[in-house]
Amino acid sequence: MDSELSIRLCTKQRTALIIKTLNYYLADEQKVKALCFCTDKEHAKFAAESLSLSGLKVDYLVSGDSEQAKDKRKEVVNKLRRGEINYLCVADIFNEGVDIPEVDTVLFLRPTESLTIFLQQLGRGLRLCPEKEVLTYLILLRTLIRSLILKVDLELYLKRAMAESI
Repeated sequence: MDSELSIRLCTKQRTALIIKTLNYYLADEQKVKALCFCTDKEHAKFAAESLSLSGLKVDYLVSGDSEQAKDKRKEVVNKLRRGEINYLCVADIFNEGVDIPEVDTVLFLRPTESLTIFLQQLGRGLRLCPEKEVLTYLILLRTLIRSLILKVDLELYLKRAMAESI
């Protein structure tokens, strides 16, 4: 399933939409410290390469447990913190257990039907940092919004129904 989804997400048209969205919503797309959540390794790599070709400073990370992977992760995260890169495309990591308070922009480039995952990813940008005035989060998938709203509405409805039946 992920590979089919990657094929649909890894297009020039989608990259153009992302760039257009960044230009519209960000005061300066060259000065942000953004985490971009991708669906899998191929999507993270494609997103990083495409954004880089558009003139942005980008890198990507995917899950891996080797010492080399952990060292690279620290190095790339430090580049984001220092502003040497502005966008970090990630797949299968950073949903939880990472603290990068400098992140001021979160891009949802992947779908999820899990409210928990959505909130975990959103939370990566909610850490306080003296230099950060605001968090910008951009959801680039209508289906993500629709499915999360429906899930939250259903959960609230069920909680109310259960409370009324007691």
